[in-house]
Amino acid sequence: MKPARNYNLDYLDELSGGDESFKTEMIRHFIGNSPIVLANLRGFLEDEEWKKFRDEIHKFTPNLNMMGISEIIPVANELERLSEKVIEVDRIPDLYSGFEQHVRMALAELVSDFS
Repeated sequence: MKPARNYNLDYLDELSGGDESFKTEMIRHFIGNSPIVLANLRGFLEDEEWKKFRDEIHKFTPNLNMMGISEIIPVANELERLSEKVIEVDRIPDLYSGFEQHVRMALAELVSDFS
């Protein structure tokens, strides 16, 4: 029995229609791109560049959905809302730390399972 994962590829399987090369390409893209996105988000957070932070997380959320990292999507949505409205920005660092940790765990599992 496989251990529980922080990702679920059911949606990607459905989207790929059985095309394994498409599925593999999407997973590789996520594995390659996510560390860059997380670094960008961390930098925008540290520099308090809320519009850039909001834009980056907004673009990243569909990728989380595609990889079935759905537990963290409500946090991504809250980060987007706070950074868009520039309200309660003191909550963003802690929310982002939990978000980043969850994404990195799922990313490590994907790397382990598909590399």
